[in-house]
Amino acid sequence: MSQSLGRRNRDLRRLSILAYALSFGALFGVAAYGYTRVNPDGSKDDILFWIYLGSALLGSVLLAAKNLRFPASQRVLLGAADVLVLAVALLLIVLLPSQMGLFRGAILIAIFFPYLIWYMRRLYGLETDPD
Repeated sequence: MSQSLGRRNRDLRRLSILAYALSFGALFGVAAYGYTRVNPDGSKDDILFWIYLGSALLGSVLLAAKNLRFPASQRVLLGAADVLVLAVALLLIVLLPSQMGLFRGAILIAIFFPYLIWYMRRLYGLETDPD
């Protein structure tokens, strides 16, 4: 029984890391580097927008799949926390000026890091509590 619980938690950790890397990485990329690129001929290229959008959508789907693997008592709390952190990040990206690109990215990292520590503590708490 403990082997299946260990395997389930290991898979949940991998899924969580991938989901957060995609969704938080997309937000960091938009905040720090923007979503348009100026080509050598002066024209603007918006391919980064589509890359960030695809990454954020895939990360959001994986976040929802991750939350379905938690017990029902924690599912709502973790889902609400995910939405809150992503909403605050989007709000900060919109409110802070775009000239502060790397500073905006650093602020997002300062928000994401404590949240990820809190989440991982909740995740490791599942290993000791099989219910």
